[in-house]
Amino acid sequence: MNNKEKKENIVITVVTVCFNAEQCIEGTIQSVLQQSYKNIEYIIKDGLSRDKTEEKIKKYMDDYPIQYISSKDDGIYDAMNQAAELAGGQYVIFLNAGDLFASEKVVTQIVEQIQKNHYPDLIYGDGIFVSPDNVALKQTMSKLATHKLWYILGGSICHQCIFAKADLLKEFPFLLEYSICADREWMIRMLEKGKRFIHANVEVARCLEDGYSLQNITKYEQETRTCIQKHFPVLKYVWYLLEKVKRNKRISICLSALWKKMHS
Repeated sequence: MNNKEKKENIVITVVTVCFNAEQCIEGTIQSVLQQSYKNIEYIIKDGLSRDKTEEKIKKYMDDYPIQYISSKDDGIYDAMNQAAELAGGQYVIFLNAGDLFASEKVVTQIVEQIQKNHYPDLIYGDGIFVSPDNVALKQTMSKLATHKLWYILGGSICHQCIFAKADLLKEFPFLLEYSICADREWMIRMLEKGKRFIHANVEVARCLEDGYSLQNITKYEQETRTCIQKHFPVLKYVWYLLEKVKRNKRISICLSALWKKMHS
């Protein structure tokens, strides 16, 4: 078997969870269908949308084998868990409604990196985040994200940029006690279990910054605090100190400018 044949044998499951997403679901579907890598299993999990989401999805089902499920769930992470249970691929990426792959070659590039790095438990790339006023900012997911220190300092990896082994997601589902930052908590758990993280120099996803977490900042901060207390009972004070520093407006502006410069 040559390298190309071996590469094509890797099945990637792309999962899109959605609810009342008629305005943005087609862009996400088209982004998946346009991938140059063809050994993709596509699962769309809809939480019983009441708008025209289902109608938009079914437009594509005659020409592409989309596995479409419309059923009740208890929020985004429950929907992600349900979809992951159905995954037939070796790796899963969650590209939710409104998210787009950064290019048509993303999955091809990631599969090459999976092979090159001997099938890691989790491989992640970089993201492009678009503000409500259409300003795009690239965020390079630091290699530090393979260490716990990254999370204590307030960092994380957005789930749209992660390809994780399906078996991991099935054995260790997202915890539903976290409605906003369950993906952060899941990544910390995987590090604690010694799973192998690899950073790929690939722009994976283009994501809108007007999501649920930004609309619920207070709840997001509360859940992050709970997560840090659970996993870092001693070092949690480092995180508390950094949070107080970031609340200082002048320091926050400087840190924000430095962050943008580092990731531009």
